[in-house]
Amino acid sequence: MIRKAIGVLMILTAASFALPVIPTTLDSVKVPAKIIKGSGVNWTGKVTYYLSVGDNDSLQIVLSIAPASTTPTAPTCTVTKTSGDAGIYPMITGLNGKREIFFECTFASAPAASDQYVATVTVTPNMSANEQLARSVLAAIPNNTEKAKILCGGNGVAPAQHDAFCTGDMNGGTYGTVVGLSTCDGPHGINGWGWGQATMFPCNGTTANAWDTALTYQIGQAIAQEAKGLWQGRFQLLGPMLNLVRDPRGGRDYETFGEDPYLMGKLASVDIRGIQSEKIVATPKHFLCNDQERDRTQASMNIDTVTMRQTYAYPFEMTIREAGAWGLMAAYNKVNGVLCTENSFLLNTILKKEWGFRGLTISDWSTMMTVAAGNAGLDVQMPENTVYSKLPAEITGGRMTQDVLDEKVLRVLRAKAWAGCMTTYPKTIGGYTIQQLHDGAGGINHQLIADTAAHRSIVLLKNDIPAGAAKPILPIDRTKTVAVVGPYANILRVGGNGQYTSSKVKPFESELVNTPLQAITRKLGAAKITTDINAADYIVVVVGIASDEGTTSAAYEGQDRPDATLSIPDNGAQDQNVYVQGILATKKDRTIVVLTGGAAVTSGAWYTANAVIYAGYGGEKQGIALADILVGDYNPCGKLTITFPVNQTDLPTFTNADQYVPYEKANEGRGYPYYLFAKKAPLIPFGFGLSYTTFTYSALNVPSTAYIGDKLQVTVNVTNSGATDGVEIVQLYISQKTPVANRPVKQLRGFARVPLKAGQSAPVTFNLKEWDFAHWTLASGWIVDPNSTYEISVGKNSMDNAALTSTITMLPAD
Repeated sequence: MIRKAIGVLMILTAASFALPVIPTTLDSVKVPAKIIKGSGVNWTGKVTYYLSVGDNDSLQIVLSIAPASTTPTAPTCTVTKTSGDAGIYPMITGLNGKREIFFECTFASAPAASDQYVATVTVTPNMSANEQLARSVLAAIPNNTEKAKILCGGNGVAPAQHDAFCTGDMNGGTYGTVVGLSTCDGPHGINGWGWGQATMFPCNGTTANAWDTALTYQIGQAIAQEAKGLWQGRFQLLGPMLNLVRDPRGGRDYETFGEDPYLMGKLASVDIRGIQSEKIVATPKHFLCNDQERDRTQASMNIDTVTMRQTYAYPFEMTIREAGAWGLMAAYNKVNGVLCTENSFLLNTILKKEWGFRGLTISDWSTMMTVAAGNAGLDVQMPENTVYSKLPAEITGGRMTQDVLDEKVLRVLRAKAWAGCMTTYPKTIGGYTIQQLHDGAGGINHQLIADTAAHRSIVLLKNDIPAGAAKPILPIDRTKTVAVVGPYANILRVGGNGQYTSSKVKPFESELVNTPLQAITRKLGAAKITTDINAADYIVVVVGIASDEGTTSAAYEGQDRPDATLSIPDNGAQDQNVYVQGILATKKDRTIVVLTGGAAVTSGAWYTANAVIYAGYGGEKQGIALADILVGDYNPCGKLTITFPVNQTDLPTFTNADQYVPYEKANEGRGYPYYLFAKKAPLIPFGFGLSYTTFTYSALNVPSTAYIGDKLQVTVNVTNSGATDGVEIVQLYISQKTPVANRPVKQLRGFARVPLKAGQSAPVTFNLKEWDFAHWTLASGWIVDPNSTYEISVGKNSMDNAALTSTITMLPAD
């Protein structure tokens, strides 16, 4: 690799403002001159520098390269392409820290080895119109009492026209009445707290099984569109949820995007981009370590900083840096003995200062907090006004400064200015109702998105060939008879549908006919459906985990699953494993088990069937999707985003004493990293999923070396080697071969959905960056160890023994 040094010159073009601001600074001292490489007249490279944007939220950054004064006759250079890109600190407006410009350039003629060049970075900062509006409104507010109104709710009482999901209206002086925050729940559809019906998408824990960023974006966008259709159109959506699946007993596992921080961050980021494409504030939650429901308002999650940063804070950091989330919800629980709402280390030091978060922080509903939250970085209290209505008195008493209060109000006003909701509430496109958006008005058809999500999220776990048969059970012969039985055969599985859960969604009446039994009956015709198991050619047994409040074995917001129910539990009427075993005793060669619910389960009779489907909580179209897959009209393509354990004893400790929950070290891990660390085999690994066709991988290409900070590509060829069109989800994992304390054994760092016709091959490219190889250290933050070797594995799941592997050594950049 040819390396040629260039000098670096930084220029900051100053701008003046009517309001005092924190200045933008450009620092050329911390990072030495970087490198360009290439041959002939075409070269590529990177310039690195540090930038603090202060209060400026609009930056124009330009790069130019010219001969140095020491070699004035060197050939001229034209920069033909530039891109601000990732590295450890992704380049997004509003963030402070390390910046990188990757560039391509062309020289008039090939430069000589002695030629020297200077790269000039010019940064012109500005303050956007939205920022200026927010500051102007803040300056016009007559007093602190009015300012406090927009920072807290009134629990639906004051002002009377608001409900428990709005803060108070405020006197904006010359700007008139500034309407309060109007929020709503809706991780997988608009919450049904008396607001009526909405499109019910699969729960995030099910949608994640599609590994589909484009689909996740569409769902986020659709939910945001429906939020505007609620009474007092909502401009802030309280989601998505980013708490990791730390254990299959977690009560809200179904609401989140799985057990892997990287996948969580990627899917949540595109969800947020979809939400915010509609100028609706996305609010990733719950910051931080709200990974269980037991004693969630009091327990302290005791965790070391390395584990926190590498695992639990990681997806939140991605959504702030890569998606620019405008909101963030603090968790109920404590972290290291301090309530998250009062945790200045989390909210001020990490979120606002280090990550450069410019949006608003909000409490979870009715969380325990005191006025200490005001100085700790929490901006909005909901839904009560019991604490934040007292903030003006805190200033009078000298316990809070005026600047702290003003900064909170400015954050709210900044988000409102961005959303265009300073004095009015948002409205839907064309004024359509939520029902019309669901049904297809104006070309917007949310039920089609729900249908796609239901199909792509189903995972085929087993499809064995019965003894004496010529082919697997699935797809079934649609000319044969089918019995659809089991406790959930004729129930629309929705997840978290208790009265007081944030993920409650009420589907439209037209969708209530999509239970497995109803949809399969429509697909095959009533004549092919029988209630007599003994007479049926196929038996579809639908079992699963309960999610109804009041059921002792259920998992939902406020309740974790008991240890005794980690296999499919007694649903109150029968032991489901005993029920399945009874059918399999005589009908195993004809039985398909369909597992519903939002979490992993341990082994049992359900997994001894020859054919097993994991349907999760598939939303309003779940029955249709299941029917299509059973008969082969749709080829299943989902892959698990959670690990299924063999037995409960294979799992590490989940809860301890009520007030103290010790977290694992980062290298011990949870989910698939834990199984690798403990050298245990799971029942079903993370990333696993079958298809009605087969896929083969070949020609993995990984550079043997790369310089830290370089963008690099990994390619692999994927072939559909079967006779059926299908989709493969290709997964890339990185393991650092040089021993590093407190680092997981293996980490997902890339994935791709690849549709292929039967017999078709296609190359798949993964673009890796510095952050993908980095680990967290107390001394230096995110770093990549120079001269360290990493194994890249590309395969079908986290424990694919046939995965293709290669190594790469990361060389020092200078």
